[in-house]
Amino acid sequence: MKSLGLQLKIALLSFMALALFMALVPQDNHKFYVSTTTLDYRPQNQQIQITMQLFIDDVQAVLNQRYDASLRLAPDNEADRIVAYLEKYIRQKFVLATPEQELEYAILGKEYRNDLVLMYLELPMESLPDRLIIKNQILFDLFDEQKNILHFKNGAYRKSILLTAANPQEQILTTAN
Repeated sequence: MKSLGLQLKIALLSFMALALFMALVPQDNHKFYVSTTTLDYRPQNQQIQITMQLFIDDVQAVLNQRYDASLRLAPDNEADRIVAYLEKYIRQKFVLATPEQELEYAILGKEYRNDLVLMYLELPMESLPDRLIIKNQILFDLFDEQKNILHFKNGAYRKSILLTAANPQEQILTTAN
């Protein structure tokens, strides 16, 4: 019986040591690296409304690394520089095209919501092409395990894709036909 009691004490001490170790080891802010982008075709407005959701700390890290800066987001310490760098980065890493040409979108702005930065973009679209080519390399230069989920909506038609560093571009059909 003494042996069983000793084993329980050793197990309890081991558990407490592990719990203490886990409490003292720094943890990442989040352990997954995912962004979501929604493209919503609005025929009545002749446009595609685009909303990106990115983690604030990831955006801050990539802007600081890429542009050798010391920026702080939410609250912004240098609002004009943040907007300029963020727009430059988005335009380099997020591309929309048809099989014939690259498409020009407008960056409308950003807002912070909890731990996310929401980017709002708009693509004028008099008529929707049959196919869109979407390239989204946002945060691939910072995280190897980054995944970018994209949702396309056209009325009742929905299409979702997963973009990775190994596969940063997809061509999608824009209608169910």
